[in-house]
Amino acid sequence: MPEGLLCLLLSLSVSSCTDATQTPISAIPRLRRLLENDSEVAKVRREAAKALKQLGEQIPMLIAQINNGVESIRLVEHPSTVEIDLGNKIILEMVQIPGGTFLMGAPPQEKDSDDSERPQHQVTISSFLMTKYPITQVQWQAIASLLKVERNLDPKPTYFTGADHPVEQVNWYDAVEFCARLSQKQGGNFGCQVKPSGNMHVVLEQQRHFTLVRRFQVIWRIIIAAIFMVLKKKV
Repeated sequence: MPEGLLCLLLSLSVSSCTDATQTPISAIPRLRRLLENDSEVAKVRREAAKALKQLGEQIPMLIAQINNGVESIRLVEHPSTVEIDLGNKIILEMVQIPGGTFLMGAPPQEKDSDDSERPQHQVTISSFLMTKYPITQVQWQAIASLLKVERNLDPKPTYFTGADHPVEQVNWYDAVEFCARLSQKQGGNFGCQVKPSGNMHVVLEQQRHFTLVRRFQVIWRIIIAAIFMVLKKKV
């Protein structure tokens, strides 16, 4: 990082940069203070994080939030990772996504909402694992070489070649076959997320079976939704 740029970044904090010859390594403590200062503006904290990464420092995960047009930064620990060995030293790195509960749907008075978004209801999602990066070409080829489940797979569904480059020409049916083969090889219930760009991620449920209570909750919500739709049609 150029010394002038480093000095400019440090000068954005409350204390000004007085030593224009300050070396990047000696600036690390000040950059950490900028990053960890909750009262500092978000832009300065983001730039401090970038500078620390360029200096080879480990930093926590930054989560940006915008409230009333004002951006704030929250620091959290990186989620734990799980490595799945696909053979031949090919690793599928997955991160832990915590479970939680959120409100799905729209209230009747919400502007531009649709009846298909009602009734509003709480949804609880169990924790799961998700690939840290899009599936790479070498990872795709490792699974594509396995016995097929329902359909053949193109071993190179990509335009830009490179072992560590992502596959970017995957359709939904190929992704389903990929996850079926991965599930057959590793055990577990692997699922797919395909982006419009053609890249894909893989997710893994950590709780394969609903408990009896959760089964009842799901069935009850389906019944309530069906009753609601029938009553609405009669009205």
